[in-house]
Amino acid sequence: MSGSRAVSRRGAAIVTGGSHGIGRAIGGQLRADGYRVVLADIVPPESLAEGMEFRQLDVGDPAAWERLLGEADLSDEVDVLVNNAGIGIEAGLLDTTLEQWERIIRVNQTGALNGMRSVIPHLIRRGAGSVVNISSIYGAVGTVFDPAYHASKAALRQMSKHAAVAYGRYGVRVNAVLPGLIDTRLTRGHTGDQNAGVIAQTPMRRSGEPREVAAAVSFLCSEQASFITGIDLPVDGGFLAQ
Repeated sequence: MSGSRAVSRRGAAIVTGGSHGIGRAIGGQLRADGYRVVLADIVPPESLAEGMEFRQLDVGDPAAWERLLGEADLSDEVDVLVNNAGIGIEAGLLDTTLEQWERIIRVNQTGALNGMRSVIPHLIRRGAGSVVNISSIYGAVGTVFDPAYHASKAALRQMSKHAAVAYGRYGVRVNAVLPGLIDTRLTRGHTGDQNAGVIAQTPMRRSGEPREVAAAVSFLCSEQASFITGIDLPVDGGFLAQ
């Protein structure tokens, strides 16, 4: 299997945090690309597009991942895993409780670990596959808020590099995408000044759209990216270029 090329046929793609926002857009794009798409989330979507599947999943529970792969009959079909589930709070280091810290790490970081530990063995057996971990610009730079979010998103970048190095010989590619400010229901809940501040620091002077993150994920999962692994791909309007 050493040096295997990515398979050309489309199997299944699992997208965590897929019920809304960026995850839902990624799922829709991968479905358009020809994958069987399973949206996995702790809460169901308000509606489910034709051809999409939903499975309830607590990403922080390893046993729930094993049930997902078994119940959805994914073990022999999964080609793509997108670890998109993520949460955060607007609190600084001194105001973040240990309970809040552990909950954010459990979802954002341990959830991705559980996903990779559950799915990568199947990708190795298939001789190909793509994992995309959704990190953030805040996994690369700091702010005054949410140290647990920063820590977890930075960890995703390094976990991706580790897995890329460890499993590339089996044809498994692992990359990270770093979105900037993206227009979702979550970010619309931020204060106007907070969003305006990020936009003012973004060279393109606007927020991104979920479809733009989905397009980057689609590329990384495609045959066009068959020799790309271990990278951080910002989708941030130039924010990290400064």
